[in-house]
Amino acid sequence: MVDADIIQQALDIHAKYGYSYYDCLMLSSALESQSDYLLTEDMADGQIIEDRLRIVNIFDAVNLRK
Repeated sequence: MVDADIIQQALDIHAKYGYSYYDCLMLSSALESQSDYLLTEDMADGQIIEDRLRIVNIFDAVNLRK
């Protein structure tokens, strides 16, 4: 469920990292659920959000070798 805290955190992430609002809602929700990774196809592979959530781009060639 998206609540006011998730929305506020999404806006903060948007201001800090520059991702689209909807991507920031996903990031915020992942942080809220204590996820370690967010799998994506269009965000920066390997970027760490708020010192704990790692973005993993599933189509990045580096990931295909791991």
